[in-house]
Amino acid sequence: MPQPRVKGKFDPLSAGAKKVAKTAAGELPPALIATQTRPLQPALIERMRAFRDFASGLERRAELERLFPDLERALQGLLAEQGLTAKAFGCKTPKELTDRILAWLSNFNITARTRTKFLHDVKGYRSNLGGELSEWLIRNEEWITRMVTQWASAETDSLNGVVRTTAGMTLAQLQKAPKRVVDARGTPVILAPDTTFGPPVRVTTIVTDSPAGKNKKFVDDMFVSFALDKAGKRVLDATGKPFAAVIVMGQFKFNSAIRKGTRQIAEQRGRLNRMSEMRFEAGSEKLALSATQVVFLGGQQPPQLNAFLVGSSDRLVRPAKPMLSPDSTIDDALNNDLVRMTPINRTVMVDDQQVVARGVRVDVDLGSQAVQAITKLIFGR
Repeated sequence: MPQPRVKGKFDPLSAGAKKVAKTAAGELPPALIATQTRPLQPALIERMRAFRDFASGLERRAELERLFPDLERALQGLLAEQGLTAKAFGCKTPKELTDRILAWLSNFNITARTRTKFLHDVKGYRSNLGGELSEWLIRNEEWITRMVTQWASAETDSLNGVVRTTAGMTLAQLQKAPKRVVDARGTPVILAPDTTFGPPVRVTTIVTDSPAGKNKKFVDDMFVSFALDKAGKRVLDATGKPFAAVIVMGQFKFNSAIRKGTRQIAEQRGRLNRMSEMRFEAGSEKLALSATQVVFLGGQQPPQLNAFLVGSSDRLVRPAKPMLSPDSTIDDALNNDLVRMTPINRTVMVDDQQVVARGVRVDVDLGSQAVQAITKLIFGR
């Protein structure tokens, strides 16, 4: 469509501009049509983009509901066959699980009018869905959560012991201390003498941003502890952001991808050192912290991150009843024949350097057959 010709200074309220606005009204809500000559503020632009993305997401979601009209009923039957309920995936009902799967699929920004076209366009994402479903299963296994929380609590106690030992030290003294709190760059962090790190908090949607502006998922699971003052309030730096100590990090993998998980553990320290920012969600709170606000327990050697790797394998028998009760301890897990826990201690080449990946590997069948069946239900053979 040819644009209206406007002579002289552009008047946003001229007849030509009104005509353009009416044309644009078919693409944007009326409230978002610019009627002023001043440049839009960045915050407003971000809100406009959010509105646009939200509307696009709703449209894609509606398309998926039309393409998979019987998904809820099929999921309900499949779960019954596997001896599972939607609760195993963190959902209350099969309807909620269906909604969650469709919402996840809509994130690929793929539009298709037929199911055949959709499956053709997403055929490369089959393993992604399997990994996501496995993550939902593992995250909602209560005994694993309890076990890792106990580990994180013990590590937080060790961190607080070092904070007390190094209280009042200068930067020069901290650099010589055998153990100290360091940031993601490896620089010692000076904290007030009355600082303590609070109970570990499980966070989700963990992403690191590179200096080039690229963001990438960091780990599948993570527990952090926030620095607190003697009144129990968060300690803030000069920018008003808190200090968060990374206590324990987890990767969830199928057994076929365990080696990849070990490499990711080896790469964690380098990614943290190079990142410009880490973003995660702690409950309803969304945080974005710089490399100087993310801290660890370090020493004369580079900090060894506490990592665990959960392998979901159908080679281990899945019992009819839960393998462990929600109040089980780490000792219970070690003495259970249906759970295999082994140490990770492997040298991996990262950026032409040898890095030792250490951690704990947990092998257990948490419903990998169900994951494969659901993936097949969506993608077919």
